[in-house]
Parts: sequence; C-alpha cells; structure tokens
Amino acid sequence: MMPVYQKSLGDTVRKARHKAKLSQSELAEVLGIGLRTVGDIKNYRSNLTMETLYPLIRTLNIDPADIFYPEHSDTTNGAAAELKAKLATCTEAEAILLNEICEAALRTLRSPKSYSVYKQK
Repeated sequence: MMPVYQKSLGDTVRKARHKAKLSQSELAEVLGIGLRTVGDIKNYRSNLTMETLYPLIRTLNIDPADIFYPEHSDTTNGAAAELKAKLATCTEAEAILLNEICEAALRTLRSPKSYSVYKQK
C-alpha cells in the first residue's frame, strides 16, 4: 500500500504543473532533475529528498499543507482556493490590512441581524 503522502504529492504536483502550463520535461529541466523522477511523482512512486522537494514546491507555488495535510486542502472550494491564492501574493502590510477588513466583514456577516438578511438573498 502506498503512503498517503505519495498520492497527495503526485496529485498536487500534477495540478500545479498543469496550472503553470509546464510539461513533465519542462518541469524536470527547470528543477534540474530527471524526467523519470517527475514520472515517479506523477505515478505515486517517489520518495523525494528535501533537495528536490523544496525547489519543486517553490517552483510550482505549492502550499506544503496541500501535500502534508490533503484533508485540509481547498481544492473542493473554489472561492476559498481563489482567495488563498490572492492572499499568497500580498505583501505583509497588505495582508495585515486585509486581515482586519476580513475580520470586520465576517463579524458583520455572522451577526444575527445580517445573517437573516443574507440568508433571504
């Protein structure tokens, strides 16, 4: 039986590679690894070293949590995944401001009065 991390690694890398519009051979070239290694990742047979995993995650802009905690992945919730991707591009100052705005918006949306109006729409 394959370890869970091999499946989540393979699935996450495949999705990120397609999103980046990279072929397997292009990814191998960018990372300086063999095409066979990329194929092993795709086929859930890889046991990567940090020397390979770190640049792979950085190159494809993968959230490590998607690999190590796939049960918490946002892949089923398009809006949350889109928001997460936007936040990943923010500066620290922007993230601080957006966090305050988000907290205020959530308090408003979750208040009993707003909830009844929101639910009617």
